[in-house]
Amino acid sequence: MALLTDPVMLGSRIQEIRTGKKLTQAQLAKKAGCARKTIIGLESGDNTSTHTLFRVLTELGMALDIQPHSVDLNLLASLVESY
Repeated sequence: MALLTDPVMLGSRIQEIRTGKKLTQAQLAKKAGCARKTIIGLESGDNTSTHTLFRVLTELGMALDIQPHSVDLNLLASLVESY
């Protein structure tokens, strides 16, 4: 799975997960306690509050993880050596 490095990529991934779960934008909005317009904006990469983002991710059964943008080769080598 590719790292999501901008809001448009995040929105596309949310849309992909939503459609995979066979949810409409309206259904997801209702579950997350926001407007369908908010889901439309989120999926297109528009600015959305972090609280709303986390409610949407929770309803999709997802979580957010923060990763370094670039690979730290020393860290990677140490992880490989530990196995």
